[in-house]
Amino acid sequence: MPLAQALVEGGLPCAEVTFRTAAAEESIRLMTEKFPEMLVGAGTVLTTEQVDAAVKAGAFDKIKELTAEARNLVESIRK
Repeated sequence: MPLAQALVEGGLPCAEVTFRTAAAEESIRLMTEKFPEMLVGAGTVLTTEQVDAAVKAGAFDKIKELTAEARNLVESIRK
């Protein structure tokens, strides 16, 4: 978690966790729990099972949130 903390404290709250190790899912879960403001993605995702595991662990949550905010902003401008 020191790297995630350093990224957040340094003003760069984003990271990609590669699925080349068995620790990827748990790493994503821990990062998103401890640093909810962090944008955490998953890389080297080769199977649908890995996609499901990444999403379940919290990868891309911030992207979904930001996409929803952007959609709401665009809709309010169109009115």
